[in-house]
Amino acid sequence: MANSSIPIAARVAEGLEGTTAGLEDFVDDDSCTPEFFEALDTMVFCCAKCGWWYRQRANATPDGDEWICQECFK
Repeated sequence: MANSSIPIAARVAEGLEGTTAGLEDFVDDDSCTPEFFEALDTMVFCCAKCGWWYRQRANATPDGDEWICQECFK
């Protein structure tokens, strides 16, 4: 993973967490590298059911085809 992608992903993750914003609100096309997405996926996810962004620790289905937050999984 390219080291320059990690700080960008961390900044984007911080902005997305706790929102229903779109990724496009925080990054431009130049930032959207495979390394960026790999880093971002280790930090946050968008729940497939409610559409809110959460830290990965709230992921109830980390090995699933879709990631779902703990609240929606109940």
